[in-house]
Amino acid sequence: MVCPSLARPLLLTLVVSAWGSGQLSLLQDRLAEHERGLQEQHEHLEDHHASLQEQQRQLAALNEGHAARQMQQERLTALSGQLEGLLSALDTKSMDTGRVCSWAHTCNMQAPAGPPGPPGSPGPVGPPGTVGSPGTVGPVGPAGAFGTPGDPGPSGPAGPTGAEGDAGPGGPPGPTGPQGPAGIQGPKGDQGDSFFSLDVPSQTVMLANYNLHISASNVSGRGNLIIGNSHKYSGCSNCFIAGNQNTAAGLSNSVVGNQNTVSGNFNAINGGQLNSAAGDATSIGGGLRNKVSTIGAHVSGGIQNEANSKAATVIGGIATIAGGVSASTAATNGAYVVGSR
Repeated sequence: MVCPSLARPLLLTLVVSAWGSGQLSLLQDRLAEHERGLQEQHEHLEDHHASLQEQQRQLAALNEGHAARQMQQERLTALSGQLEGLLSALDTKSMDTGRVCSWAHTCNMQAPAGPPGPPGSPGPVGPPGTVGSPGTVGPVGPAGAFGTPGDPGPSGPAGPTGAEGDAGPGGPPGPTGPQGPAGIQGPKGDQGDSFFSLDVPSQTVMLANYNLHISASNVSGRGNLIIGNSHKYSGCSNCFIAGNQNTAAGLSNSVVGNQNTVSGNFNAINGGQLNSAAGDATSIGGGLRNKVSTIGAHVSGGIQNEANSKAATVIGGIATIAGGVSASTAATNGAYVVGSR
């Protein structure tokens, strides 16, 4: 605080009246000294005030960021401490100046301003101020360029096993493996619903106290009873084939023996080899290479006999042909014909 200047003539008049003319020079020297001190203090205060205003402007500029505001607060606190130190250092001079100013104010005097004094030394740094509230978050800046990828880090520990998922669709069947060895035959089980039984020692399937009826439609090629090997019967329905390498076709035929052939309907070859029966209701009893090929004919046996007319019969012999000639013609030729007119 600067005391206002008072009128020098009024102050001199009061001093003369109080102490006399002998003390005027001393009072003037002290007054000049105090005026110089006040001027120096005034200049120091103006300098500090200007510095404080500069710091306040800097503080306002640094309020845009939290870090800048904190730095500004610390600097302001330091300057405030320096100002307080300067005021404390000038406390003694301020008391004397106050008394002079009080006298001058009472006398309504205005003293001239003294010369500026030298700048004082900086005061001690004050304690840091409180941290201000953070400012608003600024806008997000553009993304920076990707840096160089670093080395891959070590693999982390394996995570816990998850819950079992749903079963997936079944895969395609794999290739059939080799057949394993036959297992040990188990004990004989109950007969159950089957009427057949197996005689294990003789390896015979048995049907006791029941009939076995085999049948099919007349054009199905089924319903046949086949005994033996290498027979051909796909063209025969409800037929009986026994022996080996026989051939059967037609309806309800029967063939037994080896390499015999039967066709037509209701014909039978009861044995022999390489015999042939065709037509309807014909038969061959046996023999070798015999043949019937009409209706109701029969060859009993022999070799290469043939009954080729209706109801003709060859009892036996070799190369006998029955049918197609009269009885007289047959007698003339030495043939014996049975059942022919």
